[in-house]
Amino acid sequence: MDSIQFARTSGELSWSAQVSDFERLAQIALDDEADFQLRLEGFQDGDEKPCLRLQVKGAIRLSCQRCLEPLSLEVASEREFVLVEREHDMMDLAEEDEAIESLVAEAQLDVLALAEDEILLQMPIAPMHDPGICNPPDWTGRGRNDSSAFSVLGTLTDTKD
Repeated sequence: MDSIQFARTSGELSWSAQVSDFERLAQIALDDEADFQLRLEGFQDGDEKPCLRLQVKGAIRLSCQRCLEPLSLEVASEREFVLVEREHDMMDLAEEDEAIESLVAEAQLDVLALAEDEILLQMPIAPMHDPGICNPPDWTGRGRNDSSAFSVLGTLTDTKD
């Protein structure tokens, strides 16, 4: 879709997508049944600049990085993009409002990739349950009844000849 034309005509697009529709999300999700509600609106701001507003809602099941058990992560986001013709015209990041970003206008904007980027930006780097909800596995070996190779070596060094 032509992003500038979509914005100037105040286009609206609403759809739902499953995790399996997103290439990168499908690689990290525990299942591909999760459903996201997506909405894209085109408009012009007060300076008559073409803009897009993307709304994303849904949940995805990931693996908790603390206990390795399933974790449901809710995603709800709304972001506005000011469309520019060239990268050179993009706003300086220091000047940019956190909720509004610059986006280079494209004749064939990949809306699904834009939505996937937004979902990925809402996810923590290491998703984890809240503290106290999960118990990480005991990787130290304490509490294990079987002996390890290192404990056997320890008994060898304790022998007196």
